Amino acid sequence: MDGFLTLPVELLLEIGDLIDVNDRKSLRVVCRDLADCFEACVLHTATIDISTPSRQAGTAKLSALALGNAPGLTRSARHLIIKSLAARRSDDPVIYDSEGGYAPDSRTKAEVDRADKAMKEHLRPALVSFGSVEKVTWTMRCLDREWTQTIAVKALQTLPNLRTLVLAATSAHITLPVHEFLHLHHVELSDNSTRLTPNSKKGRTFKNLARLIATAPDLTCVLAMRNGCDRETRGLRPTSSLHQLLSECSAENPRRIQRLFLSGTFVKIDRITQPHLRHLVALELSHVREPYSPRSTSRRAAIFHHLPECMKRLGWVLC
Repeated sequence: MDGFLTLPVELLLEIGDLIDVNDRKSLRVVCRDLADCFEACVLHTATIDISTPSRQAGTAKLSALALGNAPGLTRSARHLIIKSLAARRSDDPVIYDSEGGYAPDSRTKAEVDRADKAMKEHLRPALVSFGSVEKVTWTMRCLDREWTQTIAVKALQTLPNLRTLVLAATSAHITLPVHEFLHLHHVELSDNSTRLTPNSKKGRTFKNLARLIATAPDLTCVLAMRNGCDRETRGLRPTSSLHQLLSECSAENPRRIQRLFLSGTFVKIDRITQPHLRHLVALELSHVREPYSPRSTSRRAAIFHHLPECMKRLGWVLC
C-alpha cells in the first residue's frame, strides 16, 4: 500500500471515484503500473478557476500548485484551461445603501480579500509550474482584475513548451502582448466587444497579433474572430481586417500560414495579402464584411464573386 500512496493525490482521487472496494484491494500489486499508464491520461488537462466551486477551493488549489504540492498535475498536464481569475462572484451577497450603491457584505469582503492576497502570492508560481503544458485556453471574465490578467499573461510567457494559445478576450482589461509568444504554432484570438477602436487596449491586442504573425517563425495556424462589432462603427476597420492582420509582414519574407480562420472581419485578397496565403491548405471565412457603403447591399457578394479567381491564382482547389 505504500507504493499506492506515493501516487499523485489527484490520481488517487480519480481512481477512487472509478473503482469498487475489491479493486482497491488489488491495487497494492499494480499501483506502479497504474501510475505509468493512467497519470498522463487522467491529468492531461488542468483547470484554474479561482471562484468555482468556491473561493476556498480555488485558492487552495492555487497554493498547492505554487508550493509544489501537486507534482503529478504539473508534470503530466499538456492543456491548461484558465477560467475565472476573480475572487468576486456574480452571485455574492451585497448590501445596498440609501443612495442605491452596493458593496459585498462583511463576510464576503473578508473572503475576497483573502483570495486576492492568495492570488498575489501564488498565481504566478502556480502558472509557471506548468512547464510541460503545450496548449493554453484562457477565457477572460468580466470580474477579473487588471492585475490578475497582467500576472497571468506574463507567467504564460515563461512556459517553454507552449505551442497553442487560445484567447477569448471579450473581457480583457489589458492589452495582451501576444507578439511576445514567438514559439507559437497555433494562435486563436476572439473578441465580441462593440465599438473596438484601433488605439483602445483591445485594438492594440489585434495590432500585437499582426506583429506575432509577422515574426513567429513556426506559426502556421491563425484564427481571428471579431463577431460583436457593428461594421459602421468608426475606427473598426483597422482592428478587424485581413490587411491589418498582415500589415506587419513584408513581401520579401512571406508568411507560411497553412490554416486561416476569419470571422467578422473585412477581407480583400490582393497583391498585398496574396503572397502570404500561398501555403494555405485550409481557409474558413464566416460573417465576412465589406467597408460600410450605402450600396453595401448590392456589393455584399463582391468578395465571393472574385474568390474563385483568387483561388485559381493561389493554386487552391474548391471542394
